[in-house]
Amino acid sequence: MRPFPLRKPNLHRRLALVLIAQTVTVLLLTALALFLVLGRFLEAGEAQRLDKLVDDVSIHPGSTKHDVLEFDHGFPDDVHVRLLLRGEVLAATPAFPPVPTDSAPGYSRAAQHRVLTREVREDGVRYTLQLAGDPVGTELALRAYLLALAVIVPVAALAVALLSNLVAANMLSPVRRLERAAAALTGSRELRTPLPGVEATDELGRLANTLQAAFARLADGMDREVAFLRAAAHDLRSPLAALKTRIEGALARQRDPAAYRAALLELERDVDRMARLVDHLLMLARDSGPGDLHEVDLVRVAGEAVDAARAARPDVPLEAAFAPDTPLVRGDATLLRQLLDNLLDNAAVHGAG
Repeated sequence: MRPFPLRKPNLHRRLALVLIAQTVTVLLLTALALFLVLGRFLEAGEAQRLDKLVDDVSIHPGSTKHDVLEFDHGFPDDVHVRLLLRGEVLAATPAFPPVPTDSAPGYSRAAQHRVLTREVREDGVRYTLQLAGDPVGTELALRAYLLALAVIVPVAALAVALLSNLVAANMLSPVRRLERAAAALTGSRELRTPLPGVEATDELGRLANTLQAAFARLADGMDREVAFLRAAAHDLRSPLAALKTRIEGALARQRDPAAYRAALLELERDVDRMARLVDHLLMLARDSGPGDLHEVDLVRVAGEAVDAARAARPDVPLEAAFAPDTPLVRGDATLLRQLLDNLLDNAAVHGAG
């Protein structure tokens, strides 16, 4: 069983998919960047909070009247405290996480907690105070952000898909108008009708102008084809009329074989001239240039044209006179003969009487 070929989506769908992919990618990258920034912001806020809470802790290592660790009113329950002396634990809140006792002063992360290690002095003795912030608050904020993204991103993607489809349709509407106009022109002969969008200066305007120029060249070609057919019909009319006259004259009465042979030779010359004329017309139709030019006896060509005109129209009186010193001309004998045939034919039709 042959697999079905996958059809390439049309330009509308491809453009909409590109817009959707770009927008969703930007949206996801923005959401990721905001997530990272939010995490850094929450960590910085937690560090500032721990730094301020150091002043809310009082230590009494050698006192019998107070606890070793004493906290101001309102000290948060999610912050755990431990007091060290040369690496030995002197006191700690019950839920203090397993943070190394040799942590360097400053901020660090240990046991999934944000830890602040600070050196303090009491009665000339240097102690190490550690505050560990519970990460629940930060994690809850990040989870809430991710939950919001889980709702917002699909909704935004759906909205972007609808909007991208509308934008793609709006962007391609001039292309569809141009397509319909071009399709209408291909089915008519009015190929010079202006296409929509030719006045624009953007890419679509250049495309419309290119199509307009192509249709104009096609119209010029059709005009040349019609003109060629008219010229061919006009140029072949006189030789065909002369050929018909010679045939009718040969068949008008009984002749001896020599007379028939002479008539056939005349017909052969007429057919050869028509063949040369057709070849010249085809040459002109291909626009292959003027061809080879030779020295032509214009008196001889004109005499043949006059004889053919008299044979084609015996009822029209035709007189011709040629100067004996007429020089030779450089040209194409077939085309010159056709020119003279057309002139004599027009004179016989329009100049009689």
